[in-house]
Amino acid sequence: MNTIFWENTEVLFGKYLSDPKIKEICVNPDGALWVETTDDEWIKKESIENDIKKPGSLLQSFATTAANYNNTKLGETNPFLSGTLISGERIQLVYAPASKNLIVDIRKNHKTNVPYQKYVEQGLFNDIKAFGDKSRDDEELKELYLSRNFVDFIKKAVAVGKNIIFCGETGSGKTTFMKSLMEFIPLNARLISIEDTEELAFFNHGNYAQLFYDSQYKEEDPVTPSKLLKACLRLKPTRILLAEIRDQVALDLIKVIGSGHNGTLCSYHSPTVEMTFQKMVTNVMENPKAVGLSDKTVAKMIGLSIDVVIQMSAFSGSRKITEVYFKDVDYEKLFN
Repeated sequence: MNTIFWENTEVLFGKYLSDPKIKEICVNPDGALWVETTDDEWIKKESIENDIKKPGSLLQSFATTAANYNNTKLGETNPFLSGTLISGERIQLVYAPASKNLIVDIRKNHKTNVPYQKYVEQGLFNDIKAFGDKSRDDEELKELYLSRNFVDFIKKAVAVGKNIIFCGETGSGKTTFMKSLMEFIPLNARLISIEDTEELAFFNHGNYAQLFYDSQYKEEDPVTPSKLLKACLRLKPTRILLAEIRDQVALDLIKVIGSGHNGTLCSYHSPTVEMTFQKMVTNVMENPKAVGLSDKTVAKMIGLSIDVVIQMSAFSGSRKITEVYFKDVDYEKLFN
């Protein structure tokens, strides 16, 4: 079986694994194979057959033999696989019902030693700022916010990768508005969405994968938002789109943002900006993994993680933005 795993790997990914300019290999549910170069550029290389209804395909054989090699099984009751290739590269697989088709991510091992001077020549220090200094984007966002130019403020906040919550009551249009703002995410970004129903549409971005969970999920189920977030981190997302923050997943979201995954867009059922933060504190504290954390600590974690909150409301059939929060200006008002 290991021989078949090796052969499948070589046929599907051998030329990319041997290319020193490639550091990540991904196969999305639509069959598109993308690679990330050492210059941090995503490039679509080819399309391969990816249909879970065709168990005889080469990709399906790769998934089955990968599971066997890593001493596990891959299927509806265990749709996630975190393991390695025979040659040692780390792999993440996601299977139905968490995805419509198979998702594959391979992260290559880089054992090269980069001299310090090479970092200097490559521009590592070109955009450095001291602690407390604001970036040019942050200064521009602050100017737009203070001048109440919310049209351009929201577009730029999405474009530069701020973590944004769209809050409102049911029917306020928050998810629809969030979907419309996806056009301002750079086209070279790799997007991963997490939804209970397929609402988000990817009209402009080619490199994406959609993850799904049952809206009536239980924490012991094979697929939950928390488990999807964990798997998502191993799929090399540039941006994470979480259709709805629910219950205990709030803590997992804050941890994801805290690990450096900025640019997250998510929706949340809440009638006001202030109530959004209060409810999120409650959601986090309800998570068993939050044992030992105080309300004050949790509130600070949330306050430092969320950059922008956009409050949506419905009025006689129309949808309006009624309130906007920006951390760089409003943080002290809520977290003093």
